[in-house]
Amino acid sequence: MTDEKKNKPIFKVRCGGISASVFSNKIKGKDGKDFEVQTISIQKSYLDKEEKWQNMTIGIRKNDVAKLLVALNKVNDFVFLSTKDKEEADESDL
Repeated sequence: MTDEKKNKPIFKVRCGGISASVFSNKIKGKDGKDFEVQTISIQKSYLDKEEKWQNMTIGIRKNDVAKLLVALNKVNDFVFLSTKDKEEADESDL
């Protein structure tokens, strides 16, 4: 694929080894008319055992963003709040 034809993101944000990019794509509908859709690519970069950079990427539709945020917030609460509660319970046993 040439650089001219490569779809570049219209927006990108990075936080450490995590990045999210928004792409605009033209799709031909069943009626033959072109319309625009936005897709999101979420990527995690990490060093493997051989210390080579690797990337994991998932693609989602814009309608999935709110669902992903809800799921991640619930995971965040579970991991951090339940861990804190457990640590406080362990400390009270002393």
